[in-house]
Amino acid sequence: MLQPEPKPNDSVPVWEQVIQDMRARDEQGFKTYGTRLQSHNGRNSIVDMHDELLDAVVYSKTFLLEANDMKNELDIAIQMLKSGRYDECEKHLEVLKNWAPFLK
Repeated sequence: MLQPEPKPNDSVPVWEQVIQDMRARDEQGFKTYGTRLQSHNGRNSIVDMHDELLDAVVYSKTFLLEANDMKNELDIAIQMLKSGRYDECEKHLEVLKNWAPFLK
C-alpha cells in the first residue's frame, strides 16, 4: 500500500523516544537481574524474542479492541448529543474519561 511522504512537525523524533525507552528498559533489567543483557548469557535469545513478540501481539490486539470500544462509545455519545439526549450520553462520556491519560 502506498503512503504519502512523511511531513515534518514539532514532535520529538520517535528514534529519540525509543532510545530513551531502551535506556530505561536496560536500567530496569539491570535492577531486576543484576546484569545487563549480553550475548552468551546461557539463555536462548530466539525463545526470548518469540515470547516477547507474542506478548507484543497480545498487547497490540488489546489496544485495537479497546480503541474500537472507545470509538463506539464516542460515536454513541455524539449521536446522543446531536439528538439532545444529554443525560443519556453521560455514561458514555465517563467511559471515555478512562482513555484521557492515553490521549495526551
